[in-house]
Amino acid sequence: MAKLSVLFFTNCEHGQANVALATAYELLRSNEVDVHIASYGVLETRVTELEVEGRRATFHLLSGKSMYEDLKIIYSGSRPNEVGCHSPGVIGATRSYRKLDNFLASSDGPQYMSTVEGCRDLIRTVNPTLVIVDPVFNVGLDACIMDGKKYVILTPCAAKDVLATQQPRLAMFWKYPVEEHGIGTKLPILESFRPEVQYLCPALPELDFDLPYKPSNVTWCGPIVLASPPVSRSDPELAAWLKRGPTVLVVLGSHVFTSSDHARELAIGLRVVLDHDPTLQVLWKLRPLGNVDQTLNDILGKELASGRVRVESWLIPDPMAIMQSGQVVCSVHHGGANSWFEAAKYADPTRVTASTKPWLMILVLHRCGVPSVVMPVWYDTYDYAVRSEYLGSGVYGSKTAAPYAEGTEFGHALMAVLGDGPGPKAIRNRARELGDVCQRSEGREVACMKILEMVHAEASA
Repeated sequence: MAKLSVLFFTNCEHGQANVALATAYELLRSNEVDVHIASYGVLETRVTELEVEGRRATFHLLSGKSMYEDLKIIYSGSRPNEVGCHSPGVIGATRSYRKLDNFLASSDGPQYMSTVEGCRDLIRTVNPTLVIVDPVFNVGLDACIMDGKKYVILTPCAAKDVLATQQPRLAMFWKYPVEEHGIGTKLPILESFRPEVQYLCPALPELDFDLPYKPSNVTWCGPIVLASPPVSRSDPELAAWLKRGPTVLVVLGSHVFTSSDHARELAIGLRVVLDHDPTLQVLWKLRPLGNVDQTLNDILGKELASGRVRVESWLIPDPMAIMQSGQVVCSVHHGGANSWFEAAKYADPTRVTASTKPWLMILVLHRCGVPSVVMPVWYDTYDYAVRSEYLGSGVYGSKTAAPYAEGTEFGHALMAVLGDGPGPKAIRNRARELGDVCQRSEGREVACMKILEMVHAEASA
């Protein structure tokens, strides 16, 4: 009998593709199915690098342009954050809705239908036992629906984004924050839900808002993170640097570019926590919008020169691998779902130095999550900023300045996580508790097992 197979349809952006690649890795490891991944060209290298004991996934190039490429055309070469950023609150959310159609459906009609037909042709050619679809990869969803093909939705987002509309007592109208608001107030959110379709979420009940109704067609996998090689293998020099001391990791998203003014405010905030604790160091992935060198030198020149602050335009290791080094004590990020779940999951400690503070020693001796300082910029990133404070595992670091930053406020947010008082201790303890919850299972393995269960059921039907 021919080997069973699965076909992934996913966007190529890291925020959408990471859960697909993580799950595909586990499927390859199982050696029970052939794995096919269809997307745009940007993802091809990452797919071809996915290898388990000589087994590889097959990449299929789709026609058309990725969302990122389409947006650069629509907005005349601007980067997405230049047009996608919006402030929180009712006014900011209302303004963001005017651009939302370009983000969710960036292709014109003829190009969209051409890509849909390409997906349908691929389904017929590969003839997969099961299709796994990114929930916002609409061309893949439409292809499955038009061909009546069995599919499962693999989402990078929390269960609230899938189930809010299904909660009792019309809770969607009063209980949950709207993603674009980021202020914790309750307004309606509209989300399609298909009870006949299986959903795989990287969430756990302990990591989400209160959702009384949990239907059986939603699998709570836990954080679905990449199986990344250790930093010592992918970047030995960085691994040696990380061992110098507890590290604040600043990664504000693949598509977020930072202006000189924005960099100044972030640097002012980092200055606060560096002055407070001389054992801390900072690893900052910064994609500059223009020249920011002088700005950073004005504020962090001494630390840059000594290597205590390290600024990189790109990091060779995956952020999850850096988290697993055991040296990260705070994750500063933009509130992307992957970044948030990576911080929630764990830091696998490997080293404690003689100068480590007692509270840091407790943290790094525990395989646990680390607290987040969330600096949201658009749409769902505001949701994760509010979620961090709702759960007590982090801080919304830019309430008065989002989608940018204000130095004093950012510094206070860092101190709220890394300071010495009972408040910071409570946040660190809560992050550790949630990290312990995440250790009950490996999200990508749970997703893999559910997919294999469905594949075998479909094959025997």
